[in-house]
Amino acid sequence: MYQIITKFFKSLGIDLRGSKQGLRDIAVSVVPQLIGVLSGLTCSILIARGLGPAGLGNYALIMSYIAIAGMFSNLGLGETAIRYTSLAVANNDLPWQSAVLQWALKLRMLMAVLAALILALLAPYITNQFWHNKDLSVYIYVALIGGIFVPLSAVPTIYFQSIRKFSTNSIITSGQRIIGLLGILILSLFNMRQLMYVILSTLIATIIGALAFILTVPKDIIFGRNDNVQPSTGKLISFIKCPDSSIGKRNHGENTSQFAAFQMTLTIVVMLTAQVDIWLMGFFLNSEQIGIYSAATRFTLPFAVLIATLNTVLWPRASACVTSKSKLDLMNKTFKLCFVLTFFGIIYSYFAPLSTAFFFGESYSEGVLLAQLLCARQCILLFYCSISLVGYSLGMIKHYVWIALVCFFVLIQCNIILLPVIGFYGAAVGLIVSEILQLLLGGTLIYFKYKNLKREVSLGYTQ
Repeated sequence: MYQIITKFFKSLGIDLRGSKQGLRDIAVSVVPQLIGVLSGLTCSILIARGLGPAGLGNYALIMSYIAIAGMFSNLGLGETAIRYTSLAVANNDLPWQSAVLQWALKLRMLMAVLAALILALLAPYITNQFWHNKDLSVYIYVALIGGIFVPLSAVPTIYFQSIRKFSTNSIITSGQRIIGLLGILILSLFNMRQLMYVILSTLIATIIGALAFILTVPKDIIFGRNDNVQPSTGKLISFIKCPDSSIGKRNHGENTSQFAAFQMTLTIVVMLTAQVDIWLMGFFLNSEQIGIYSAATRFTLPFAVLIATLNTVLWPRASACVTSKSKLDLMNKTFKLCFVLTFFGIIYSYFAPLSTAFFFGESYSEGVLLAQLLCARQCILLFYCSISLVGYSLGMIKHYVWIALVCFFVLIQCNIILLPVIGFYGAAVGLIVSEILQLLLGGTLIYFKYKNLKREVSLGYTQ
């Protein structure tokens, strides 16, 4: 056993020494994520102490509803844009890079406006009939305005990730999060901790962050013409379909529109999975229990840091992998790194939630075990999400969609059965069951892909 462990860490050290640029990119990309954790945790503590469990529960319901607008303004368009702009840069096809970025921005803006209008119309029914609190509608109307500016804030991130300027991306992302933190600090300083003030602060921070940093992207990238990129037939189809290129077909075996369609579907399912626990708690539980659950989820922020950082660094690299050997090497290095991170994540999952009462107050002390369960779920997610990224370059996107659908319906059933019986613990148990199922299904497919790659490399295949 000792020899196996020694061999593993020795090979890990060799892989890490051979990936110095990747480690530097991770180090740079983790900065905004750490700032996000500190600012997010600080905001959460101030909001939780100011609003109390019931007020925090109402805030969580509102933000979960607003997240739908973000989901429909994205629909996987951001991930698709990063994938193909990265591939365009790797092949020195700058007109295609610009065309993909412009397509994503226009379509995301349209979807954001439509989503805001539809959600505003549905808000009175949802708040009154489902959450039994019709007063939340007014807060939702105000918060929905911010969703329109979210696509603008994503443009710099997509552009600088595609050209692998992670330091610039880090500065921009950090700046956007600091703006949000300043708003909450101002509210606390002047003792303005009412729910409406918190919503307005979030809205103003979103607008400032979006408009300020989009100026860092070259104008030619956003507004330049790309006459040498062949559009789809018809203006409407050209507006909807992602600009295609023979590079994408040659390197990944699919056209851009097919990938975008799969990614849209996957994004919808993932976003619904992320919010369904709060929505069902709004039906089965009271606002105070939702507030305790919301506070407990704040201990999962470090996992969000790791996952977002790894995604930032790995997504462009996975998109640019075109040979079997490069894909295999990336899978090996990613697996070893995620294994170590998950190990430390397990330790964190036990000890960190013990400080719940210290940070949030005695009224949230019930959330210790709940936070430990939610962190345990994140350990599974951390391990799976990062190694699954390489699968996008192996044509696995269509498999990820049906796996996510199966896990989503399992999660809903677990919540419906367990929430009335064991309260908010039912949501945590449902997430763990769903995540384990995803790891088993997706991990099995990834393993077989991994074996095929090893065979191809051993036979000397170059593609």
